[in-house]
Amino acid sequence: MSIPSKLLINSKELKEVLGISKSTAYRYLRQYPDFPKPIKLSQNKTLWNAPKIVEWLENNFQADN
Repeated sequence: MSIPSKLLINSKELKEVLGISKSTAYRYLRQYPDFPKPIKLSQNKTLWNAPKIVEWLENNFQADN
């Protein structure tokens, strides 16, 4: 997985850019205390640090290649 060009992405872009859904990201937040926390800008606007999520996914879910 390559690091996206944008540092912060919205919930819709999680699926497009990183291949995980918003519900999966929130499940990871509950299950894994070290999963990168979202940045809540307002009640309806949440952003995610894409490079940190990519790094976390690579460290925790490495493919068996």
